[in-house]
Amino acid sequence: MPTAEQNSRRAYDAARALGLTHRRRLDSASKKESALWLLDQLVPDGGVNNVPTAVAIDGDLDPGLLQAAVDAVLARHPALRTVFHHKHIGLVKEVLEPGDHKVVVQDLPGDDEALRAFMAAPFALDGGTLVRVGHRRATGRRQAVLCVVVHHLVHDATSAQIMFRELMDAYDAGHRGETPVTTEVPAFTEPAPTEEGTRYWLERLAGFDATRLGLLIGAPDPGRPSLHGGQVWREFPEATALAVRDLAARLRVPESAVLLAAYFTLLALHGAGPDIVVGSPLNMRDRAHAGAIGYHVNTVPVRAKVRFAEPFSALATRVAQAHLGALEHGATSIDDVSARLAGATSSWRNGIFRHMFNLVPYELADEAAIGGLRARPLTAENGYSKFDLEFFLSYAPGRLRLRALHFTDVLSTEDVEFLADRYLAVLDAVTAHPEVKAGEIRQWAQRDEEIVPAGRAGELRLPGSHPLGRFAAACLRHPARPAVVDAHGSVTYEELRAAAGQTATVLRRAGAEPGSTVVLAARRGPRAAAGLLGAWLAGTQVQLAAPGTPDAPEATLLLTDDETVTGPRVLHIRQVGPGHDTEGDAAAPAPDAVALRTPDTAAAGGAHASVLTWAQLTAGLAEAERLLGDVGSERVLWSGEPTLATSVVELLLAVCGGGTAWAADATTAADPRTLADVVLGHDLTVLQLPALRARTLAERLGERIAGRRLLVTGDAPAPSLAEAVTRAGGTLAQTLAPGGPVVYAASAEDGRFVAAEGAAVTVASKGGREYPALVLGELCVAGTAGGEGTRAHPVRHPRHGAMHRTAVHGRRLADGSLEPAGRTAPKTVLRGVQLRLDLVEEALCAIGAVTAAAADVAGVGAEARLFALLAATDGDASAAEATAVLRRLVPVPLDALCVRTRPAIPATPYGTVDRAAVAELARAAVRQDEQPSAAEATDPTVRTLVALFEETTGTSGLNPASNFFDSGGHSLLGARLLQRIEQELGVTLKLADLFGAPTPAALVLEIDPP
Repeated sequence: MPTAEQNSRRAYDAARALGLTHRRRLDSASKKESALWLLDQLVPDGGVNNVPTAVAIDGDLDPGLLQAAVDAVLARHPALRTVFHHKHIGLVKEVLEPGDHKVVVQDLPGDDEALRAFMAAPFALDGGTLVRVGHRRATGRRQAVLCVVVHHLVHDATSAQIMFRELMDAYDAGHRGETPVTTEVPAFTEPAPTEEGTRYWLERLAGFDATRLGLLIGAPDPGRPSLHGGQVWREFPEATALAVRDLAARLRVPESAVLLAAYFTLLALHGAGPDIVVGSPLNMRDRAHAGAIGYHVNTVPVRAKVRFAEPFSALATRVAQAHLGALEHGATSIDDVSARLAGATSSWRNGIFRHMFNLVPYELADEAAIGGLRARPLTAENGYSKFDLEFFLSYAPGRLRLRALHFTDVLSTEDVEFLADRYLAVLDAVTAHPEVKAGEIRQWAQRDEEIVPAGRAGELRLPGSHPLGRFAAACLRHPARPAVVDAHGSVTYEELRAAAGQTATVLRRAGAEPGSTVVLAARRGPRAAAGLLGAWLAGTQVQLAAPGTPDAPEATLLLTDDETVTGPRVLHIRQVGPGHDTEGDAAAPAPDAVALRTPDTAAAGGAHASVLTWAQLTAGLAEAERLLGDVGSERVLWSGEPTLATSVVELLLAVCGGGTAWAADATTAADPRTLADVVLGHDLTVLQLPALRARTLAERLGERIAGRRLLVTGDAPAPSLAEAVTRAGGTLAQTLAPGGPVVYAASAEDGRFVAAEGAAVTVASKGGREYPALVLGELCVAGTAGGEGTRAHPVRHPRHGAMHRTAVHGRRLADGSLEPAGRTAPKTVLRGVQLRLDLVEEALCAIGAVTAAAADVAGVGAEARLFALLAATDGDASAAEATAVLRRLVPVPLDALCVRTRPAIPATPYGTVDRAAVAELARAAVRQDEQPSAAEATDPTVRTLVALFEETTGTSGLNPASNFFDSGGHSLLGARLLQRIEQELGVTLKLADLFGAPTPAALVLEIDPP
């Protein structure tokens, strides 16, 4: 608790700051002013709050007249003479007398880069001026430029118009030989928050979850935001503007409601909501103070739910009502109640909205004049954006223009160009059919229709010869060549064909009929190959089962290599060798006949296909061969789990092309060290592996991967894996299968998916709505290339029919290719921050000694933690580097991170990450880390920080693990805490440091890094 002396000192400082001093009066800043100041602290080297305005002039201005005009305008407006200081009690402001405040007009260099730097240069909030004026003289054919930059603390968009108009009038007066008007304009005092307004906002925004505002387009929040901004312009057709007016009249709502409801719809269709809040600026000036300069804007939050089953007309009506209610209570700034609405947060995003909407009158680029010289407005931006996306719509009947500002760390210019074009598509859709349901709006822009291919739907034919026919041909060409090799020896093509024929004979004698099902439960090796091929020669379909399966469904034959399994319907595959009878080749089955069934299980990390026709299996084999090139005479690794179709494809890759399948036993397939020795010892050249095993194997092989071809299945491989394999001289291709590593429906070229023959790969929502370009969703295979049976219920595509879900997320890029994003949910929320776990894992895998990584979120709310599990060779060193990487990447406190290392990442029998095991490890690690260590509790710096936390927040009983923001602290108190730390410890920290390390135990690492 603060001591009596500290309380006395605080009261004395407050009295001095709020009362008359020997020179001047200091007043406390408002909460919304303090919020702007905090943004400056977050990006201290940037002019994030600069408000620039500029005009191009046909000729140079007189320096003396221009300086006199600037002096006159500053004399008229107290806001322009207001400066700010940061004291122990917080942010305070004072108004200087005209004689004490001088803004000297600067001569600007002639290049555009210097002009942009002038607009973006930050102001020092240390009692200095918050106004900057520059004049660039005309050179050659380049016009002169007059530029004014004012800090947002004393300025807004309306102020910019007032100031430039008065500046031109004052210059013109001097140009005529008159004295500019210097009469002071009465300052506008904004109304105080009301109890009614506070109650309205608390009720209106109760229960709102700001983490639902993130979009499925763009990137997640950065760990250390730059707030760099960009802008995109669009001039919409006259017909669209007229249609907006007509629809507003029919619905009896303002045009702004139609435009804003369309903005809500655009955000919802890109993943926000359905409960959405959008900020809308409100000019607080009354008529008597319409000409007052200052920061007189409140941003009101407009909340509405976008229900996909509801007509747009209903949404527009509700948005109009919500907007009207927000405007009626706009006198109460949301900054005054935001802490009570959303609670304190350690994220740099303290607001409850990430998207802004601003409707302004449409203004033509009318030319003005100053000193008799023609002048026209220039686009002036400070290069920063405080919101993910901000729409400025200039509207008039028949005219509609969009200026979209965006935060470049989250949304790229390309992202926003698509969003702007899709906004037009939404407007055209809803104005043409106001009763259209939001979920049925196809917000695709023309570019989307051109980028996303129509796909190849329809009948899938067998590409080339049937696999059985190709196997028979290989047997005739290479009878003495090894077909299958395992740890016990090898069998030739002639021997394998004879054994397959014998198996077919045994099956027929046991009652197997064409089209019936035979269960195959055998370990990888010659007997499994003979059993599979023999069952197909007998005309039956094969259902894969785990080796050692004791029985089979009733009336179904069980074919096994395990002599200990017995029963009336159990058949044992004989040892493969010379002397078996040869069965004649069977007739090729129809393309739509079932060839293979796999267990319906989620063990591989997601639902996967369970039924494959001959057409689908043959297409998968052809696609694998297209990716790998000619595999004839190659040595192919056969390591796939016996219950998965990938194992079958690995065998067929070898025996259909005349190559050799090297069958790895279960121990070898699961151990990267042993597998690497096998690959090198037997010079295996074609390797099909799940992404997790592929990364580990590539790490162990290093440069010796040269000349080898990798086909990655299951989880999407990290880009760094492809780079490492390519750099070492190997080749890597990636496959995508509907529901898991089953059918090769797409391939990766340079890390991007392209559709395979007979398939159309789309990006869709969970409900099957197809997404346009750059939107993150689930990759689905449409058409007939996907497996017919899936655990996940297939969704329908309007053009291609059934879409089979893959559990792999990705997006379509602007060039039409598909970029995978891994088997993680598109949105994962950690302490109010949205994360992409696949990006987190990729960043961790880029650490030198890390061979694999898995990430998960354990806990909920303020207790949630990001758990990172590393497979690393150097333990603590990699953990420390991983922590540093996560701190740069993820905008959460240090105490929200938990990093552990172990020799290997838990994996399923199918080689994919065992997510359930990782989640359990995450929960255990979080429980272990809940208590602070003894070393932290005794460290003198940590004890000092604990005391300062208690003093600043007024909370007792804190410890090294106490979170500042969970203990009553907020951003303003955080700034005060940093001042106290500087006084007590002599260390200067930034506000961003406290956001990233909000506990004493974490903050001490910022003061004294390990």
